[in-house]
Amino acid sequence: MSPDPRVEEGFMAEAGFPGRDAHAQSHDRLVAALDAINGALGAGPVSSLSGDLGDFIKVSLKHIAELDENFRGFLNDLLG
Repeated sequence: MSPDPRVEEGFMAEAGFPGRDAHAQSHDRLVAALDAINGALGAGPVSSLSGDLGDFIKVSLKHIAELDENFRGFLNDLLG
């Protein structure tokens, strides 16, 4: 994923990737998870981060394993 997921989504739009909307929704979930971590950093003890950090890791790994892999396969098929 690029530092700004909208860049990747732009590539998807240019390529005509049919899974773009679902992929963008996953990006939104990743950003929300990072926002939760960022908020927890200033909110109290580090132990409050464990749930947010675990959620972020879970969502990130699922995104990479499923959605990024689908886009990679689409591009491979497109480019032959």
